[in-house]
Amino acid sequence: MLPKSDSNERPITPQHYTVYEPYRSVEEYGPGQSNEAATLVAAAPPGATFTEFAENQEERCPILLVLDCSWSMNGEPMRELREAVEQFRRDVTEDPSIAAKVDVGVVTFNNMARFYDFVNSELFTMPETNAEGGTIISFPMELALDLCEKRKDNYRENGIAYHRPWIVLITDGLPDHDNMGRIRDMQERLKGAEEKRRAATFTIACGPKSGETAQWLTDNLTPPGRPAKQVHEYEFKELFRWLSNSQIALSKSSPGERVELPSTEGWEIV
Repeated sequence: MLPKSDSNERPITPQHYTVYEPYRSVEEYGPGQSNEAATLVAAAPPGATFTEFAENQEERCPILLVLDCSWSMNGEPMRELREAVEQFRRDVTEDPSIAAKVDVGVVTFNNMARFYDFVNSELFTMPETNAEGGTIISFPMELALDLCEKRKDNYRENGIAYHRPWIVLITDGLPDHDNMGRIRDMQERLKGAEEKRRAATFTIACGPKSGETAQWLTDNLTPPGRPAKQVHEYEFKELFRWLSNSQIALSKSSPGERVELPSTEGWEIV
């Protein structure tokens, strides 16, 4: 059940969300059968309200975190991830002029997907999550793209300028509750989004098998020109510091302007 919202109030915390089991079988929910992600996103209350846009007319830098919450992330990995996301929030809200521009959304996934709609960084909190279950990747990424499209519609309807949304996928393993047909379809959709500059996708592999995971992501999911990157084990803090510095750099530019992003040397395994 979706939380109720009042169009005259700020969003509730945690952000509006839904839980959806992607498919019981390929026949019922497989590619081409239905557009479940878009239907869910369209039905969800908006993360931002008219009041928020009326009070804050700054151009926006939307970033959507797609976070693996499968069983292998249990314990220390999830604690490290939560701490890194919280550090990201502190970094981007340190300067009020930056905070006003950065909007954050979250999709968490295991063998199900849960989404928390975009809110301004000043209102953002990391959702409470439990690490359990298996791993599915195609459906969370489908949700991510649909959330970004809806968010851009919100901006346009309210006269808000915006930068291209960032989608950041972080996972420590290969999907075990997915099917390759849907994954291939998702890769094509990500490719189209990249080519038409509708969204920029960054895929990050972590954990003891990050090399294998990064290679799989590059071969099967990422758009051309954006190979998956990897961090050492579960060391997320430098990665999220790079993300916050990148959003700060974007917020100081104009939409469509080419921006030189910070170096990934501090966290990327080459």
